Amino acid sequence: MKKFTKYSTLFIIIILSLFILASCAEDEPQEQLPEQKQQVKEPDVKVTVSPEDCGDGTCSSEEEDNNLCPKDCDPNFGEGTAASCGDGTCDDHEEENNLCPKDCDEDWEEPQECEDSEDCDDDELCTDQGFCVEGNAIQDNAEDIFYDMLDDLEDSADALTERFDNLYNYLENHEDDIDEDDYSDIEDNIDTYYEEVEATEEDIKDTIETLYAGVNDVTTATIDDFNQDLEDVRETLNDAWSDVNDNLQVFYADINDDAGIEGSDLFVSYVEFEGIDDDEKEGTFTVTVKNIGNEDVDDSFSVYVRLTIESDIIGSCTEDIDSLDEFEEDDISCDFDIEEYYDMLVDEDEDKLDVEIDIEVDSEDEIEEINEGNNEVEWTQDWTLFTFGLD
Repeated sequence: MKKFTKYSTLFIIIILSLFILASCAEDEPQEQLPEQKQQVKEPDVKVTVSPEDCGDGTCSSEEEDNNLCPKDCDPNFGEGTAASCGDGTCDDHEEENNLCPKDCDEDWEEPQECEDSEDCDDDELCTDQGFCVEGNAIQDNAEDIFYDMLDDLEDSADALTERFDNLYNYLENHEDDIDEDDYSDIEDNIDTYYEEVEATEEDIKDTIETLYAGVNDVTTATIDDFNQDLEDVRETLNDAWSDVNDNLQVFYADINDDAGIEGSDLFVSYVEFEGIDDDEKEGTFTVTVKNIGNEDVDDSFSVYVRLTIESDIIGSCTEDIDSLDEFEEDDISCDFDIEEYYDMLVDEDEDKLDVEIDIEVDSEDEIEEINEGNNEVEWTQDWTLFTFGLD
């Protein structure tokens, strides 16, 4: 009985020891796990912004506070790179492109915080980042200036093909007077040229759409380039109009010849604004009138030109043309004193001027013509400082 008790006691001690060791083995990883986690935990590091992050289109608080990325944070940002902004030095590139005002502008001050532009001075705007900045007059007035000009250019492009409606109607009205083969040849020639004009019109309108998309990105640094693009489109349109007028004259003459229609036909083929004399403050317009009929004009007739700016009649001129042979043309030049309106642009009282020229040829029907419906023309254009070579 004592022997059993002795061994029983030893057995119990061994069992308890094994149980304690097993418990310690299970607890050890649980005690070490927090220590392992502490070893691999990422340390708290203050996030910094590298200039290489500039240009991603977002403005973080670090970029704003350190003036690192004006391309992202400054709505008046110009062309160039902001790789070294905020380093306390101002290099030539930064200064020329107005990239880093904090580095380059001795009078630079921390911008005032705002919720909307009412919190800012009269000449300032509240940016999306909540700071007052000097207002960009170009963007402020973009809709009033550039959108209107682009609308006018688009309307002029649309009208390139609209001119063919009258031509096709004129051809159809004389179908019975023209030999079938000759009629088919004229129609094919008009169709071929119409497709060319239509393609030109689409190219011009695509360019105009691109300019529309860029209006809100125009800044002081890019306005000259944008205005030049506008003038390039206008010049392309003027060239297209000149080409269309020349070809329409030929088609009308062909129809008249093949239909056996005799007579003269006066046609306004071109209108040109020749610029302004800076000393005299006078502008000059030239109107070209052509006889596209197959008979000479032997009698005198009058050409009347009237200039309107901002709905005000500025002046008019009338010129008599003694005669005009078949396919001969004559230029009528009119000078107008526009000093008052020129000064409006220079003094920035107006951002643009609406200009209209009304032309009437043979308004008294002194000449019997084949077609009396093409003797009145309305020519319109917008004037800005850029029109006069000013900025």
